Amino acid sequence: MTSTIPRPEPIPLWELRRREASGFTAWLADNLDFVGDKLGIDLRLVEREKVAGDFAADVLAEAGDGSLAIIGNQSESDKYAINSP
Repeated sequence: MTSTIPRPEPIPLWELRRREASGFTAWLADNLDFVGDKLGIDLRLVEREKVAGDFAADVLAEAGDGSLAIIGNQSESDKYAINSP
């Protein structure tokens, strides 16, 4: 018997964005295989809302080659503004 994993159904983006951490971030973490397919890399969830100093990565994933990938979703243009010299 062959089982098929259904792909995510399209839904309006703002339905996910209403609550970033429990909506879109959760969707990203639950659908890393789909996201990875679109990016052309294998991704495995390591942690959601991973704190690193003053920041938190929405999703921390591990790529197939063992490297880490940080995924952040952004609702405002300056949410992740970084000052550099």
